Amino acid sequence: MVAPRTLDLLRYADSDSNADRSINSMGGEMSNSGLSNSNGGGIGFAGLLTIAFIVLKLTHYIDWSWWWVWSPVLISVAVFFLVVIPIAIVAAIKS
Repeated sequence: MVAPRTLDLLRYADSDSNADRSINSMGGEMSNSGLSNSNGGGIGFAGLLTIAFIVLKLTHYIDWSWWWVWSPVLISVAVFFLVVIPIAIVAAIKS
């Protein structure tokens, strides 16, 4: 169920700056960036794959070790550190 305050949001276009703004039920203005996440991110492929593996493991469709179920996350973390640590070392040496 959607909160009543969310349903009271009104949207209008500011003709002076062409900025998309909204007014909440209390009368205060909020920017559109507070209403939506436009900077990307999200769960990603490894996260979706891990969720799928967890569901398959818990419903007994696969009989894998939990290490294999969590492997997409573990591999992503390992690759992240294999990239970040050398970059940090190179940056520390150069400065």
